[in-house]
Amino acid sequence: MRKEVKFNAGGRWIKGSIEADNDRFNIRFGFNKALLSEIKDFDGARWNPEKKYWSVKVNQRNLFQ
Repeated sequence: MRKEVKFNAGGRWIKGSIEADNDRFNIRFGFNKALLSEIKDFDGARWNPEKKYWSVKVNQRNLFQ
């Protein structure tokens, strides 16, 4: 199930969505340099170029961050 959210990065709100998929979160958003930098800091961050989303592991570190 995809959830529409707003991310706060670089002092701005960016529209996006998060979808839980087994042991990963799939995150979609429009290009924003500050948010991109934060997403890359998550544990296990990977870009999926075919479906155009970032995925990160579901773990305690990422849930806290």
